[in-house]
Amino acid sequence: MVPDQRGIAVEAERETELRPLRSQRLQRQLRALAAQRLDSEVFNLLRAHAEGTRLGSDDLLVLASALRQSAFKLRAFWESGKPDADADALVDFVFALLESAELPTKPKSGPAFREYFFASIAWFGVLRDSRHVSRFWSQAQHLLGIDLSAIPEGRERLVGEIADIGRTNPLPPQVETVVAQLCRKPYLFGDRVATAKVLAYDLHARIRDLDARAVVEVWLPAWCRAFARAQFGRSMGPGSVNLVRADVHERLSMLARMSQILCGRYGGLGTSVSLLLVKLDYWLFVRPGRLGGRLAVPWTAALQALLRIFPSRDPRFSRRRNRRQRIEQNPPIPSLRVIEGTTSRERERDLIVTRAQGGIGDIITMRPGLLELARRRWRHGGRVVFATNRAFFPAFSVDDTLDLLDIERDDIDVSAFGKWINMTEAPEADVETRQKPRIRTHRIDIYARLMGVPFSPFAKRRNCPIRPTSALEQSAVEFVRWNSRIDAPSIGIQYRAAETYKDAPVMLDLARALTRRYNVFVFDSRPIPRQPGDLFVAVDNQSLPAAVAIAARMGAIIAPDSSYIHIAGANGIPCLVLAGPTDGRVRAKAYPHARYLDARRSLSCVPCWRNEFEKCKLTQSYDSACMKMLSVPAVVEALERMLAARGAGGGR
Repeated sequence: MVPDQRGIAVEAERETELRPLRSQRLQRQLRALAAQRLDSEVFNLLRAHAEGTRLGSDDLLVLASALRQSAFKLRAFWESGKPDADADALVDFVFALLESAELPTKPKSGPAFREYFFASIAWFGVLRDSRHVSRFWSQAQHLLGIDLSAIPEGRERLVGEIADIGRTNPLPPQVETVVAQLCRKPYLFGDRVATAKVLAYDLHARIRDLDARAVVEVWLPAWCRAFARAQFGRSMGPGSVNLVRADVHERLSMLARMSQILCGRYGGLGTSVSLLLVKLDYWLFVRPGRLGGRLAVPWTAALQALLRIFPSRDPRFSRRRNRRQRIEQNPPIPSLRVIEGTTSRERERDLIVTRAQGGIGDIITMRPGLLELARRRWRHGGRVVFATNRAFFPAFSVDDTLDLLDIERDDIDVSAFGKWINMTEAPEADVETRQKPRIRTHRIDIYARLMGVPFSPFAKRRNCPIRPTSALEQSAVEFVRWNSRIDAPSIGIQYRAAETYKDAPVMLDLARALTRRYNVFVFDSRPIPRQPGDLFVAVDNQSLPAAVAIAARMGAIIAPDSSYIHIAGANGIPCLVLAGPTDGRVRAKAYPHARYLDARRSLSCVPCWRNEFEKCKLTQSYDSACMKMLSVPAVVEALERMLAARGAGGGR
């Protein structure tokens, strides 16, 4: 071998040995940048080392940063009129990145999967009207194949984007099947823009199939309800339901002729008036040469009000119910029932409430209103059926007079019920948005008012104990007894909140400090880190019903603004709420034995009411400065004051 060839071989061998080290160093650097949400830096680093970069299942934050920045750049390319070669190169980069990445097959706990999922939706939103969208159908099919029942708000946004693409581009058969199935389940949708997009695609599919009767009887009532509730900006421009409004009205105007509407061919007065209003909206503001400007805003408000007054209704809703039927024919429900599916004949006197998204804390605060609604509905010979995720069933007591339905797996016909209250639309967000920045109403009262059963300020029914089954209760008693070291009250601590910006870093140090005087149980759905010598009990391997039953045996609970404060409040357990971004005063006001602790004396921005996608203005990160200021001595002192106010020892 000649000297030059020997040197080249040695250099190649050295490069082969160094490549894994460089790859590990690059991966650590990418993860550090992605953790700080520095999308531009992550994108530039990936572009510079595109050939040798392979993202694994632990790099979802890196992938999310790359997708967000790519969507931003691609939109900027098209708006600035840059050459197509630049856009094509960017699309090729993203395609290669996704093809080589190890994508998750199921949602993981924590914010990483959520950020990756919503970044993927943003990327699809940019590709919506481009010729490149067909290259990414495998990615869309992969996302639709994941069980997204834990993040229904993300699922509806994904389906909304895909449905919006489907009105102008043919969908692959597998994707079209999933979207068509979800189009038939309006109770799973809460986002109004996503609902409008899905309904527009449903109209497109029904007209394509020449199903005019289904358009008028089934589709039109849903569209009128969605349009009457839609929120529009002052400009009435893009970004609202107007994205699909023109297409919907144009297709509907071609389907229903004016003469046929006036002759009553499509139904009664409500249907005819609704169709006339939709055609008038098309002629005035949608067709070419339409009116516009300042008239669009008052007209849209008037149209929404009229569609609330004259809703087009499914004929199945208009059947008269025999209100003289004796209540004795419908015997009382002795306990909570979980039912499978619904029937169309026996439900006309019943009321159904649907809720697909949120957490178990929202369901617990919704429960008093549901029980009051069931009590009042019983006077009219009917029952209340609550459809939600099966994972939230432990939020109810065995003696609650409710019927529960699995909203994800049961095929629910909401038109078979006498009334439908759709809480999936998260109407509490509208109330809290109007009250910001001084939110003052507890969600128990918000939900009760939205259901039409407001509580008086001193109503005892606002707090209803959650009673588990006798087997679970006995198991919880034994668990607490066997894990108690001293004759002292048991203190429960929720280690982490469902949203990371509410987390208090002092929780484990607090648990270690309290073990000197109390039996401490730390609750979490994920493994809790331990150190040698830790004396607290980690409740991280129990099912949710068992954890709720164990929490009900605590003498006091310390928790951030999350589910365990509502479990404690419902059961009358003293609870110390560690707050900051949200107002602990509001969260604790509905529970007589709850107190709160925050840093508002040191920080004037408390509470700021930000969410998990907004950075803290003080830390410039997603960690909250106010939660970091809570110290172990301050929390212990607040706990002692709360227990002293409760009584000697404070135990149950």
